[in-house]
Amino acid sequence: IILITGIAGATAGALSMGFSAYISSKSQSEFFLAEIDRERREMKEMPEKEKEEVRKIYRAKGFQGQELEMVVHRITVDPKVWLRCMMEEELGLIVESFETPWIVGAITALAYVSAAFLPIAPYTLSSPSAAFGWSLGISVMALFLLGAAKTKLTRLSPLKSGVEMMLIGLVSALIG
Repeated sequence: IILITGIAGATAGALSMGFSAYISSKSQSEFFLAEIDRERREMKEMPEKEKEEVRKIYRAKGFQGQELEMVVHRITVDPKVWLRCMMEEELGLIVESFETPWIVGAITALAYVSAAFLPIAPYTLSSPSAAFGWSLGISVMALFLLGAAKTKLTRLSPLKSGVEMMLIGLVSALIG
């Protein structure tokens, strides 16, 4: 019963997380594409207003006079450069930051299902009473290690981050 419930929960959770990540990533991409279309339209329909926006951006970066006009001209003479400038400088959207939605969904689902099977694994190897302790221990250790590992990116204290992740995971499990 524990194995069947665990596998069903892991599968349902992985699907839910994977599809949620897919929809979120797809929505982000759709928003990005709509913003590109809007900027393209504004560049065609209101080029002077859009040039003034570029001017304002680069004025705020310290460019003035002839130098400012040269920068604005160099950017706005090439529609691709101009569009990229508007996307990055005005809207803060960077093309490279958008992943393929189905890949994001698949990676999320795989990550979820791999982590979800950690507490289930001991039940395949021993009796339920013995497996519970192992399951709890593996889960606590995995949560701590995951929290500590993320400090490779955040450069924060591995101990603090590990304990934080472990406590959040345990509270979530208790509530669940």
